[in-house]
Amino acid sequence: MTEPICSSGPGEFGRNLPASGLPNWRPVEASSIVSDRRTADFNQACAAFDSIDPLGWPIVVYGSARPVRGSAEYKLGVKVGRALAEAGFTVITGGGPGMMEAVNRGAHGISLSIGVNAKLPNEQAPNPDVDVAIKCEFLDIRKAVMERYSRGFVLLPGGYGSYDEWFQALTLLKTGKLEERPAVMVGEQFYGGLHDWTQTVVPSGMITSEELRLYSLVDTVDELVEELMPKHAAS
Repeated sequence: MTEPICSSGPGEFGRNLPASGLPNWRPVEASSIVSDRRTADFNQACAAFDSIDPLGWPIVVYGSARPVRGSAEYKLGVKVGRALAEAGFTVITGGGPGMMEAVNRGAHGISLSIGVNAKLPNEQAPNPDVDVAIKCEFLDIRKAVMERYSRGFVLLPGGYGSYDEWFQALTLLKTGKLEERPAVMVGEQFYGGLHDWTQTVVPSGMITSEELRLYSLVDTVDELVEELMPKHAAS
């Protein structure tokens, strides 16, 4: 016999239905209250960005919070942050640990290093290598703010969260919600399979050959800077 999927009470989700046959839903805030908080969160973060003068030419870098200091991934993040800073870019990350910290560390002391922190289990405070820390309560607000102020996107090795941010950015570029700007994946060994997969989807029409040109895949830090520089120089 298949068990009902609703809850009979706290801590027993996925077990039983209550006597009434209706699930005991947890209380949530009124939508108007949440909406007001989200609007305030967005406006506060934007005001923080607008107060930075000069903001420079910001590049948003996505990557995993999990790499530890000394790992190959962490060292790559430091190299990327340093190279972007030396090329004159402002660096923006999610402000957390791992790859984000590495990128901020590489840029720190050379160019402006910004972290946009969100309330997440392993990102409760900005990493120590940001020059400017901007805090958001909501994760999607953090994403929206970073996209708004970006002039390019970089994807370093990461997991679900990084892919979520990356594909949302590509979707905004595809739909014209963001003006054209470079988007670059770094690491052929790490992202080669994903890159190859997107090409296999083209015959189905789910992704067009034109949309494949929304991003590029590089394998070195020098190639990354080269991909980003033409747009920067044209400004």
